[in-house]
Amino acid sequence: MKSFAILGEEAKSFPFVQYLGKVSIGETYINIGVMEHEQPDFDEDAPDNANMVLVKVRALSCNYRDKSIMLLHAQQVKENPRIPFSFIGSEFSGTVVAMGKNVSNFRINDDVMPNASYPDPPAEGVLPGIVSNHTGAGWLKIHESKLIKKPQEMTHVEATCFCLGAQTAMSMVRRSNLRPGESSLIMSARSVTSQFLYDAVTNISPDVFLSTTDPAKISNIDINRLIRPKYSEEHSFLQNFATGLPVEFDKYDVIFDPFFDLHIDRILPYLKAGGRYITCGLQGQHPEFVDKDRSSSTNSSFNNTLYFAIMRNLTIIGNCIGTSGDLRNGLKLFEDGLMRPNIDTIYSPEEALRFIEHTFLDENKNGKVVMSLD
Repeated sequence: MKSFAILGEEAKSFPFVQYLGKVSIGETYINIGVMEHEQPDFDEDAPDNANMVLVKVRALSCNYRDKSIMLLHAQQVKENPRIPFSFIGSEFSGTVVAMGKNVSNFRINDDVMPNASYPDPPAEGVLPGIVSNHTGAGWLKIHESKLIKKPQEMTHVEATCFCLGAQTAMSMVRRSNLRPGESSLIMSARSVTSQFLYDAVTNISPDVFLSTTDPAKISNIDINRLIRPKYSEEHSFLQNFATGLPVEFDKYDVIFDPFFDLHIDRILPYLKAGGRYITCGLQGQHPEFVDKDRSSSTNSSFNNTLYFAIMRNLTIIGNCIGTSGDLRNGLKLFEDGLMRPNIDTIYSPEEALRFIEHTFLDENKNGKVVMSLD
């Protein structure tokens, strides 16, 4: 099996490595190569493997946090000769090729996808959260509770794009207590989470609007439902794309926001009194990624934000991923044709440089970028 890796200088000349070149992330240059991986040994009778499953990765993708993880790994392989190469990737789909004697949920050749249940662990003694940060390794040994069967009608490419976005979106909608007939606004409409949010929200209450700076990238949405954020130091407001008119304050019952550091203190006035604001992350996850022209996070703005929330009886909710039930509910929407991952491009391991550039650096990307290992 072939996959891609982050390389130290020495690893570029390893006989099982095909060096592809460098990619620049911020001010850091990262060596990228393709590696051959043989199936690792797996003792099915070993006590430590009793509930473990060996998965052959068929497709993989990255999410936003992998960008900072890649920088960390690049630093490690540069500074530590005992770590000549490393892998990234946090989403995948694969096939069961071996399993321990106590595994009861799967059989050999079952197609599976991750269950990133958080904060509740999927089983006693198993860590909650993202299943792996190294899906690029091609072979993964995983506790059976961290996997779920891939629906037959879902392709491996679709499955590798589904878990984190759908699980997070379904959790955010559940925890926001969105009710039929309520109005909502989804920020950063082109983000993967927001695309899943749109499907999840419209299934409950279709009175939903999306914020974007480029409506051409989301042409499947009625332009009357698109909102343009216009931010400046002097004045910030939301504007309806279709009419050009400012959006009135006190309009929405719920605001869903994947990047609180870009928006929170600028959009709370658009919530009705008693409204709910829920966020699942921030844009500036690494110092090199902070957009100083757009970020709204300062001590003074934080104080003003909380003061405004108090005066308006607003609820501010933080959300990290979701439960196993949230993932199952998302898969049910998929099976009913009501939720679909948006896929931008599919690459092979030999196209790893373009895969990374497209995933992390292409501002025109619209949906998930996938590497197929088949």
